[in-house]
Amino acid sequence: MKAYATDTAIYRPTATLTVVAPPAEDGRTVTIEPRGTVIGRDAGCDLAIAGEHLSRRHAAVRPGHGTTGEYEVVDLGSANGTRINGELIAGPSPLRDGDRLTLADVELGFRIGDRPWERRSLPRELREAPGFSPGALLLAVLGSVVGAVLTGVLSKSDWGTLAGAALLPVVSTIFTTRRAGEKGRVRAAAIVILSLIALFVTWGGFRLVGTLPAVDRNTTFPQFPELDAAKPPETPKPVAELDPVDCGGAGIGEEIACSAATIRYNGGGRLHITRVEVTGRDARDFTAGPECTDAWLSPGETCQLTLRFRPGNAGKRQATLVIHQNLPKPDRGTRASLAGVGNG
Repeated sequence: MKAYATDTAIYRPTATLTVVAPPAEDGRTVTIEPRGTVIGRDAGCDLAIAGEHLSRRHAAVRPGHGTTGEYEVVDLGSANGTRINGELIAGPSPLRDGDRLTLADVELGFRIGDRPWERRSLPRELREAPGFSPGALLLAVLGSVVGAVLTGVLSKSDWGTLAGAALLPVVSTIFTTRRAGEKGRVRAAAIVILSLIALFVTWGGFRLVGTLPAVDRNTTFPQFPELDAAKPPETPKPVAELDPVDCGGAGIGEEIACSAATIRYNGGGRLHITRVEVTGRDARDFTAGPECTDAWLSPGETCQLTLRFRPGNAGKRQATLVIHQNLPKPDRGTRASLAGVGNG
């Protein structure tokens, strides 16, 4: 049966490199990957060692191109060269079980085992990855919380807060996976999974304990109604009440006083009326007085607001009186209809 290159890679006996020197790295072992293993001082190498005279990318051990089971080492243009059992190599050189590699001041032992390579799944690689750990997750959650707080205070925007909560865990996981030496699909998967978990934990935590204290709004993150579909709908009792006002009839251009609008407050704490406005099709025909603007009401208190009507045209005139206050979203002001008739 014809043997393909991929089959050869899968069934080649495994080989390992074990650090002998320097003493600080003694006993550290890596398995030679099918694509090869790069050794050097750079943190991006497959086997990164802090050797004083080691080049950034010193040498690579890889499967040979000859008989199945053969490995070779190639120097990557290092400053101090690569030796096998004390002999300096000039090009790709075969490795045998038990050979000793010397890379400047670093010594490695090479062994060939009897197990074939395995196709390891991504979940298994993640379980074995040092950068995919509870410590990395904790750092990602911390970054998400800090990002949510900072952007929540600075931007005053739900979507800005969400962006901050999502960005910082990505930055922290990029740092932790790089520091742990993760590469390729394992590093990418660790960054995505840890960042998403951190964002979900932060979002759930803020929904559970409440909103950011420094932000005057009811929500910290954008709300997704479908997540609350299982909850029974609530019909909260309005805390500020305002009755409709009928100003009666007046001649075109004639100004008359309407009945006073009474604002009643039945909530908890104190209500701050921040602004009063008239909106709608005929808003110019109605004028609200300043009596209740910037007023503070305690539970049970009321405020009388004067209104004046001056029709600009004949017929029914309609508008809406809006009382703005320090109530949380989705409150958009307490509203009452205004009506009058212009007599032609």
